[in-house]
Amino acid sequence: MVMRFLTNASLGESDLKLGLGKEIHPSLEFPGNLVTQIPNELKLDCFSYSWLEYKGVYYKKKVLLVLESYLDQCVFGEVIFILVGKSKIPYFLVKRVYTVGFDSHFHAFEIKIDNSDLINYTELIGCYISELSNTTPTVARTIGNFKTYATLRYAT
Repeated sequence: MVMRFLTNASLGESDLKLGLGKEIHPSLEFPGNLVTQIPNELKLDCFSYSWLEYKGVYYKKKVLLVLESYLDQCVFGEVIFILVGKSKIPYFLVKRVYTVGFDSHFHAFEIKIDNSDLINYTELIGCYISELSNTTPTVARTIGNFKTYATLRYAT
């Protein structure tokens, strides 16, 4: 980052590394109510990827992102689709995960996650990576007590 500043180089495409992907047409492949939520640059054509690396952080389908955070609560979303348009800024379509609360013993948020492979398009919400309150992804972990938790990197 310091090198870019000193050389006056931009934060170009080198910040974005893309995995396996395919070109999609959301207006044809997604239901109308979901297409209305998607930004204009992605409505006609974009690419859907299985994973990407943005500014050194690795994202893939099924990881959890922090959509909102409050004083002692977080709203998580599970990544279902990763879309990238002409702006080269990742856009995530996620399904909300129910947060039970923070478990101080495990230093993690207890969550209820739907593990079915069926996608309910009416429940998906979208956001650009720049709109996230915390850009660090996490994963759902099931511990010996058969409860599922999501940790944050700074939870201590």
